[in-house]
Amino acid sequence: MFRFVCVAIIVLVAACGRVGFDDLDPQLMGDAAPRVWTPETSGTGARLYAIWASSPSDLYTSGDGVISHSTGNGDWTDVNPIPDVSFYGVGGTGPTNVYVVGNIIGGEGSILHRTTGTFTTQTSATAKVLNDVWSASSTDVYAVGYGGTILHTNGSGTWTPQISGTTADLLKLWGTSATDIYAAGTNGTILHSTGTGTWTRETSGSTQVLVDVWGLPGNIYVTGHNGTILHSTQPGVWAAEAIGTSSALIAIFGTGANEVFVCGGNEVYSSSGDGTWKIATVVPGATILTSIWSTGSSVYVVGEPGVIVRGR
Repeated sequence: MFRFVCVAIIVLVAACGRVGFDDLDPQLMGDAAPRVWTPETSGTGARLYAIWASSPSDLYTSGDGVISHSTGNGDWTDVNPIPDVSFYGVGGTGPTNVYVVGNIIGGEGSILHRTTGTFTTQTSATAKVLNDVWSASSTDVYAVGYGGTILHTNGSGTWTPQISGTTADLLKLWGTSATDIYAAGTNGTILHSTGTGTWTRETSGSTQVLVDVWGLPGNIYVTGHNGTILHSTQPGVWAAEAIGTSSALIAIFGTGANEVFVCGGNEVYSSSGDGTWKIATVVPGATILTSIWSTGSSVYVVGEPGVIVRGR
């Protein structure tokens, strides 16, 4: 399903529920040496929209009719029980608590949940496509979607809508903690919540489609169409950074404050956190790169057609 609105395709990245790992110290990591990027065999030619990992040995990617799993050895296995549905977001808290969200199944936005064995369907009670999922904990999980949709569950399998205050399509979720959560979407929309169920729109200074959000406490990035990178180091204050491209920047993720990656087209850019960006790699054969994830030692980028590359 092509998902950019406003002339382009809105692609939902990935990945949601982005928990950290013991081998990351995001506040203290210094400048990183250039990574060597190598392709991995995904086993599919479909567009991949999202990648997420609970650890370096537990990785998932989702896309058009695809949910794949890897133990970090470079091999990917399809674990999707519903092959005809596009899944735009994947996340969770660990190997026995994984969520995937996406297109309409049976008249409502799809939510799949995996504890052990196969994924099972949960009732979303919304007719909107769901684009992303993020978990603060196993009892504190959010999903966002079209038309300003925000859902929350305490892990019981029952999802409750929250009032977003917008009809904009919400495309990505990210939180630095249970009390510091962001959602990004169309028309320059950035929402923030302290975890109380109330969402406040922040002034982004942009009218672009904003398609990903990532960051650390007091250090948040949002990316979007037409080379948009917004950076916030003060609550509610956003400033644009120049990257030198007009491509839609579909994904952003970092290993820490001093190593941040974004992707647009078939290019991956990196920054040391100083506001300047350079090309880290170009992925041959990729028509579009859609999601980034880091396990600390490795950085993964996925896209179309069935692209998975690993930088380490």
